[in-house]
Amino acid sequence: MNRVVIKPATRRDLSFVAANLSDEDKAEIYCQMDKPDNRLIAEMAYQGSPLWRYVAWLDGQPVLAFGVGLFHSRLGLAWAWGTSHKLRAFPDATRYMLDVVKPACVASGIARIHADALSTHSSAHKWLVRLGAHREAVMPSLGLGGETFYRYAWINEE
Repeated sequence: MNRVVIKPATRRDLSFVAANLSDEDKAEIYCQMDKPDNRLIAEMAYQGSPLWRYVAWLDGQPVLAFGVGLFHSRLGLAWAWGTSHKLRAFPDATRYMLDVVKPACVASGIARIHADALSTHSSAHKWLVRLGAHREAVMPSLGLGGETFYRYAWINEE
């Protein structure tokens, strides 16, 4: 079947995805938390992205959470994490980000969106590039265990 549907994220959807994170998303998120807590991950996404938070459903189950929160009126912070089935939702989520979310961000006055990804999280790097972001910084020792992160950014040139 493999039918993907993008829906506005609810707390329940985010909680389900956070409770079933892929290994690479666990590695990326947990190294930034003193005490890993999947409920907190879901709640931070819900509270931190009131305008743009979504979940991709695959065959009736949420598999990928993604969105953009505001740091300030011109800076968006992009995020995404999912289950081990998230890769099958990436093409639809990519189209949704490019066709719906990024234009909405620009219309709201956002000039820059950035995202940080663990240096070993190759699927995150590939997805951010597909979304039009470019890698602009290496951030050594950003993780609690000394993990290196890369910062990707998209800048509205208009």
